[in-house]
Amino acid sequence: MRYNLLAAVLALLLLSPSLAADELDLLSYTHRSLDATGESDLSAYRGKPVVMLFFTSDCPWCHKQARILRSLQQHCSKQFTPVALGVGGDRNTLRRELHRMRVPFSGFITGSEMVNKMGGVPATPLMLITDKNGNFAHFQRGLLPEEQLKQVLCPT
Repeated sequence: MRYNLLAAVLALLLLSPSLAADELDLLSYTHRSLDATGESDLSAYRGKPVVMLFFTSDCPWCHKQARILRSLQQHCSKQFTPVALGVGGDRNTLRRELHRMRVPFSGFITGSEMVNKMGGVPATPLMLITDKNGNFAHFQRGLLPEEQLKQVLCPT
């Protein structure tokens, strides 16, 4: 089932005739900040790979994945930038959940345009990883253990 979703995301991002080349840039989608007011895209994070961790409230696996990302960010000399993207809840609920996850990185409510292009977020935790230019590089649904994620994010 994991591979079916991966194939769907790849097809959506790479093969869909409705997507222009510049829409493959996953950092250009607008999201509502959980840390501050307003909306913004993630283009400020360009220059390093970005890990988009999709989370929901009451998701213990999301907490575990966030803890792994926090640990890897410290141990991998900050070779990547993690970002938390909340789905399926209002701003206050997702903000509380982000606080409970104790992450030192930015949190957003996932923008509807991105969710629609993805065909929804089927389950969490879900991670989309970009290359340093913001283009799709890797997909993971479910908890990925630290050693496996380290191979993806910290190859050196």
